[in-house]
Amino acid sequence: MPLKTGDVVRSLGEAVPSAAGLPAPTAPAPVSITTSTPQHFAVSPTIAINIQGSVTDPAELVRVLQPEIQRLFNGYAAQANSGGHIWDTPAVTFVA
Repeated sequence: MPLKTGDVVRSLGEAVPSAAGLPAPTAPAPVSITTSTPQHFAVSPTIAINIQGSVTDPAELVRVLQPEIQRLFNGYAAQANSGGHIWDTPAVTFVA
């Protein structure tokens, strides 16, 4: 039997299920994002060291610079562990 004009569109209209046969939509449960102290803290500072003159003993240079560099890293660790947030807290609660 050959198709007539409009047969395809009419067949699509017949295939649509009624709204009564569809399940009722359920509301998604809200999901709250909590902020906590990070378990891992990575620091990648850029430290510029300018040496004017010559370095005859590189080990001596390291011994002189080491306490200052250690102080910098201790400051980063203290800031991460003190609860002083170094990141922005989310202002919006995510709802899935």
